[in-house]
Amino acid sequence: MRNNIEKWQVVLEKASVEGVAEFINKVRSNAKVPENAESLLCEARAALMFREHGFSVRMQDSPDLKLEYHGVTFFAEVKQFRLKSQDMVDETRLLDTGSRVLEKDLSVLVSYGDTQATEEKHAWQQLVDVARSKINQYRINFPNLLVVFSSSSHCVEDADFITAVRAINNDISFRKTPGLEKLSGFLFVTKWINVHSSRQVYFAPLHNSVIPLPRKLWDALSKIRYCRWDP
Repeated sequence: MRNNIEKWQVVLEKASVEGVAEFINKVRSNAKVPENAESLLCEARAALMFREHGFSVRMQDSPDLKLEYHGVTFFAEVKQFRLKSQDMVDETRLLDTGSRVLEKDLSVLVSYGDTQATEEKHAWQQLVDVARSKINQYRINFPNLLVVFSSSSHCVEDADFITAVRAINNDISFRKTPGLEKLSGFLFVTKWINVHSSRQVYFAPLHNSVIPLPRKLWDALSKIRYCRWDP
């Protein structure tokens, strides 16, 4: 972990990301719990992703990132979904079924990614909960972006992201959760590239936000397809 932290510091500083020293100190102070440090490093991944796509980036606390693009200042909060126990169960089930299908030349549909039984909520609902939990971090009078990284190979996927965006837009439209209207857009990043869409980064604007994203920012975010997971 220590070597990885040092590598991230070098990469971020080389990319001219601001606030790196303070961020690295925060990661080091959490390094005794690898899971916590790994979650913090998602902020590094987000910072580098934005920087490599032409955004100015400052790492900070609450919100995690201050960003600028062609004169537009906005903020981003970063969250990670870790690998879930259900992922391991699903992986075993898929591998076992795949072996039987190959042996017997069968066509079988296998369900996976259902967190309802183990966590009492679907993955898309958990994404909505994250958006709500960050309300106090969203800045007033500025566009705010939620960036979620998913290390969950089967449970938290791009399909869940699409459903969550619809639910958040509906929530804002009917004013169910005061403060959620400050959220302007949602960026979802998976650890793996989708072979069909050739992307691992998905963006959606929130049309009912009180501070809609300017079109030039919308277009720039839509063009982000990939994110470096390692320094």
